[in-house]
Amino acid sequence: MQKRPFDSHLSNLERSRRTELVILCLWRSMTSCRGPTQTDYPLGTKKFGYVARARELFNNMPKRDLVSWNSMISGYTHTGDMVLARELFEEMAEKNVISWSIMIDGYARHGHPTEALNLFQKMLFHGIRADKVSVVGAIQSCGELGALDQGRWIHVCVEKNDIICDVVVQTALLDMYMKCGRVNDAHRLFNSMLQKNFVSWNVMIVGLGMNGHGNEALKLFAQMREQGILMDDLTLLGILSACNHAGLVNEGLQIFVKMENTYGIEPKVEHYSCLVDLLSRAGRIREAKTVIETFPVKADSTLWGSLLAACRTTNNLVIAEVALERLVELKADDCGVYVLMSNIHAEKGMWEEVLSIRRLMTDRGMKKGTGRSVIEVDGAVHEFFNGDGTLFCMKGLDVVIWSLSKMLNFSR
Repeated sequence: MQKRPFDSHLSNLERSRRTELVILCLWRSMTSCRGPTQTDYPLGTKKFGYVARARELFNNMPKRDLVSWNSMISGYTHTGDMVLARELFEEMAEKNVISWSIMIDGYARHGHPTEALNLFQKMLFHGIRADKVSVVGAIQSCGELGALDQGRWIHVCVEKNDIICDVVVQTALLDMYMKCGRVNDAHRLFNSMLQKNFVSWNVMIVGLGMNGHGNEALKLFAQMREQGILMDDLTLLGILSACNHAGLVNEGLQIFVKMENTYGIEPKVEHYSCLVDLLSRAGRIREAKTVIETFPVKADSTLWGSLLAACRTTNNLVIAEVALERLVELKADDCGVYVLMSNIHAEKGMWEEVLSIRRLMTDRGMKKGTGRSVIEVDGAVHEFFNGDGTLFCMKGLDVVIWSLSKMLNFSR
């Protein structure tokens, strides 16, 4: 493979041991329209001991400017180490919008939407004008939390403050509105967009399916084809998922059959998983099992996990046990798998089997993840964790729940 000029430049810097410039070049590639590629990071990190080597260099630098601080924080966020990234961020004597954006984007990408949104608000409080990266991270976080009021406020903020509102920002807003169940708002925004890319179409198709508008998703999919919009594997996964949620089994099967010959896209394991779920939801559990057993390559845990979850819905213990055996063989029998099996047995009244599974989980030290829910009240996001009695309003909540239970008993 022929190296691009940027790759050659990094290699030359490595050979000359100019590691500080390697990090600087990586940062410049991140902030440029070009963006870093998959080959940039190995060049800039692997030969020098990954991020730890970069941190060693950073610690020994006689003078650290904003670029070096931001580069080091970006290294941590790209590896998902948000704890060390935050520690370094808090140590900075001076921060610019890039510093804040790196952290907000990192939190959003690595599944910490609450932290991303809190940091975005803190950035605005400090008088830092938001840029596209921080706005997109905040919008994505609103979607994950279902924080519609905050998402709308950010939308207004973008329009009033002349923040770049290109196809990336608008697509993030589409996704947020769909995840918050505001299909009409998403439709209005989508129709007003002067520029759309295939990601925008994918978001609309997935969102319509997720909100139970399967037929609308099919119409949009047909419109996408008529206009010659580029499709990828995510487009097909989105429309299959839409058919799945809407119970459009025949339509979903037709699309799956046409994937290679008509759409020129080879089905991946995710598409097969969606097909299994589609058939299972329609009660065609044996057909779903046949799909897995005739899979072109050996079926992985994703497919068998989908089948097991479907067995819970259809209460099919026989096929559930087959799925469990395959998951054990694949060493993918985690806590969630046994909880599903326990629930299937419980629904059939097989309490001895339920106790046996629970004992097995205890012996293996398996623990079910803590239940968590999020609610937005007056623009503020509140998180609730199962068994957490430290919440400031817990006493008030207990009183409300007690009152509601009394009202229910009285109505009976």
